[in-house]
Amino acid sequence: MCRRVIFLSILALSLLILTSSAFSQGRSISVIVDGQPLALDQPPVMLGGSVMVPMRGIFERLGARVMWDPATRMIRAERGATHIELRLGSPTATLNGQIRRLNTPALSIKGRTMVPLRFVSEALGADVKWFASTRTVQITGATMGMMPISETKKLATASGDNTASLWDALTGQKLSTVNHNGVVTSVSLSRDGKRLATGSEDNTAALWDTETGNRLRLFHHNAAVLAVSLSPDGAWLATGSKDNTAIIWNADTGQGVATMNHTAPVTSVSFSMDGRRVLTGSEDNTAVVWNATTGQKLTSTTHGAAVTAVAFSPDGYKIATGSKDNSAKVWVSASGQSLAAMNHPAAVTSVAFSPDGTRLVTGCVNNTASVWDIVTGNRIGVMNHNASVTSVSFSLDNKRIATGSEDNTAAIWEVSTGNRLAVLNHGAGVMGVSFPRDIGVAGQNP
Repeated sequence: MCRRVIFLSILALSLLILTSSAFSQGRSISVIVDGQPLALDQPPVMLGGSVMVPMRGIFERLGARVMWDPATRMIRAERGATHIELRLGSPTATLNGQIRRLNTPALSIKGRTMVPLRFVSEALGADVKWFASTRTVQITGATMGMMPISETKKLATASGDNTASLWDALTGQKLSTVNHNGVVTSVSLSRDGKRLATGSEDNTAALWDTETGNRLRLFHHNAAVLAVSLSPDGAWLATGSKDNTAIIWNADTGQGVATMNHTAPVTSVSFSMDGRRVLTGSEDNTAVVWNATTGQKLTSTTHGAAVTAVAFSPDGYKIATGSKDNSAKVWVSASGQSLAAMNHPAAVTSVAFSPDGTRLVTGCVNNTASVWDIVTGNRIGVMNHNASVTSVSFSLDNKRIATGSEDNTAAIWEVSTGNRLAVLNHGAGVMGVSFPRDIGVAGQNP
């Protein structure tokens, strides 16, 4: 019955779009957020008295983390203590568990999920005004409650000199360093930049407080830890090891909650943005999606050689994998269906999605990192090092890429121009890089 109601709602809205198209044509709507125009990849539309805008554009501009579940057609967003849920076609939404009725429900237009601008903005504490004469929406107070910009501009690096370092990604200044008793193979920063996870060949992973430099917890494997991934909220830690296992840990208690087995070393791990799934890559040539709570295997994909890197797309619908078979691939996370393949001249070491989910950056042993358009599969940018590129990461604001290399440097690049903005020198090869909110974490270098 519920599905029928939703279907009828979507049908009615589709008819509304058709009947209102003539009215809307040539009369574009502008959205101004705290004095700045909001750039959207699909124009706003007026439906049923509500301005509808692309889901990801508005949520991320207001500092919220947004997730899309295609199976349930559910949109989930959170910022701090505020939690929002909208279902495609449903006339109601929930705000912190309370049901709210919508003038116009979320719906799909030209393949993009559109949400009611006023409801989303006011739910996140902003003020909204509509100026009919100029067809302009003015949103103020959008930055209240957002994480400090200083937290989002941190960059973490892992090095073969047994250290992990935290850097100011704007200035290139080193902020702090932590130590292991072996090569640090991987790093992962929580979304707020306050927790750092490190993995090492000393058979341990560690959790650190980035503000004090104190080690909060130590996690043990039976062999070298090749990969780490913090859930975006920093509450859970996934580790991959040469002992053929991946383990999900409670970051606060240090208790292991699920163990996932491969038949060869686990080279890479990645949490989905909602923290409900974990993706692992292994030298057994497979990448597997697991239920993060139970450790149950959900889907599996296969390469022609060892899988060296994995990543979830921001909306969780897609996954990316990199392999020693000289390819990176994009798949549907729920089914394992192949969507795209990016061929390289040598083994792929690392993969990461852009925050808007439209691009993929890959690292390769041929000393390059490449940026790809996911829809077309075309390479749209190349960055060069003097040795194998081991790791890659996109910044939260979608403006910068970090790369790590065996040439003993990490570099920060401007996405729009491809210019190198900073070089961060290390005492040995850089094995991992991570911006906050990074959901693609490179593992072992082939």
